[in-house]
Amino acid sequence: MAKISPFAPQLLPELPVVDGVRLAACAAGIRYPGRTDLLLALFDPATTVAGVLTTSKT
Repeated sequence: MAKISPFAPQLLPELPVVDGVRLAACAAGIRYPGRTDLLLALFDPATTVAGVLTTSKT
């Protein structure tokens, strides 16, 4: 398993259900072997979304 940051939270809170949104994540081995590194987001038709993507230098 890949090394995990000491700043990573020990526990993550349960996320509330958001109508029209379905999320899934898995360890696909794209970036970090053995760690969750792929996110799939499915939205109902006519859903409006916004996002910010960043690039880490690490």
